[in-house]
Amino acid sequence: MPNIRFLVLLLTFYAVSSTAQEYDYLFDFASCDAREANNLLAPGLIIGDPKCVCGLENNSLELSGDDSVLLPEELKDLMKEDFTLEFYFLINEATTLTDIFSIRSSCTLDSMMSITYIPQYNRILFEAAEAPSRYHSIFGNLNPDLCWHEIAITKQGLEYSLYLDGQYVNTFLAALNIPLGSNAIPSFANSPCIVVDQERLNGRIDEFKFYRRALSTLEIKEKYLYPDQIITRDTTIFKGDAIDIKVGASCYDDFNWSPGNELVDDQLLEPTSKNEETVTFTLTSYTGSCVANDEVTIYVIDENDIDCNDLKLPSAFTPNGDGLNDTYGISNTFVIDSLEYFEIYDRWGSRVFNTQQINQQWDGSFSGQPVNPGMFLYKIKFTCKGEQHIAVDNFSVLR
Repeated sequence: MPNIRFLVLLLTFYAVSSTAQEYDYLFDFASCDAREANNLLAPGLIIGDPKCVCGLENNSLELSGDDSVLLPEELKDLMKEDFTLEFYFLINEATTLTDIFSIRSSCTLDSMMSITYIPQYNRILFEAAEAPSRYHSIFGNLNPDLCWHEIAITKQGLEYSLYLDGQYVNTFLAALNIPLGSNAIPSFANSPCIVVDQERLNGRIDEFKFYRRALSTLEIKEKYLYPDQIITRDTTIFKGDAIDIKVGASCYDDFNWSPGNELVDDQLLEPTSKNEETVTFTLTSYTGSCVANDEVTIYVIDENDIDCNDLKLPSAFTPNGDGLNDTYGISNTFVIDSLEYFEIYDRWGSRVFNTQQINQQWDGSFSGQPVNPGMFLYKIKFTCKGEQHIAVDNFSVLR
């Protein structure tokens, strides 16, 4: 007879391991407390009376400037090894340096880690100190068109990195693991510096996730929820067709699409376009006192006007992870009825990319490593309007 206790332990381990593939610990604040969603850690502690309001995917906690959230101390011990710490926040109001997250027992630059908002410059400051003489800092600018922002901190070996809104900002190299004081507690809006030169966060927090490994830049980008943003990017449709416009995770008090008369129903957050001509749609969303803006252009073409030679491949691209021109591929896919191949070669004639998928883009890497800057050549064989075509040209990779 099988050992029932062994089977139960095995199933429990499998369940936790499966969860850890996505994250190890999650405080999503869906139940409006500081409890870890899977009860894998002791509950945190709420100080004050924060509001329970709509967040990114469920509820979020809205701190008034007098409230704090203390997380379990076990997280501090886990940060001795590689980790990723990620959360989303929204600022309602800030007049001076604003404490968002900290692990410190005093306001000295010793055995600490903190994340502070600087309202004068709409900037985030990530600080960490091994000792007063070993202080590190990274500044990151926030997008003024967004209300919700994501912060991720990773540790890999002795390298600590900051990410904002899914994008890499910078890295510092510590001499040793950042020691965190015995009395320091991971917390939101509870820094000891508040009594000196800071104020507590007046805003919302949501989706605090902790991973027991350093996520890669690509993983962080892929997990980003795109709050306040239109996920559907500039695209082209044939005249007479329609397209559903998708929006990232968020909860709005109100929103407005413009021009609304070009949409099937502009009262829907994710509407369907019906434009017969090229139109740029703007989404304005309101969360508390914050206003966010994003836009998307839906290009409309007549199928009879297609130019088989107009694949619209750029002459250069910059695969540096900044979210702009990071991939290279065919923009005008409407030209192609079927794709036989899309190949890219370096200057020595080695093939570094090959696909038969019209929408697949090259990320500027070969065998898992970034290619060096320089000239490359593409070769595309495709069918357009029932005839075969071959396109060949050079382009540059910039860093």
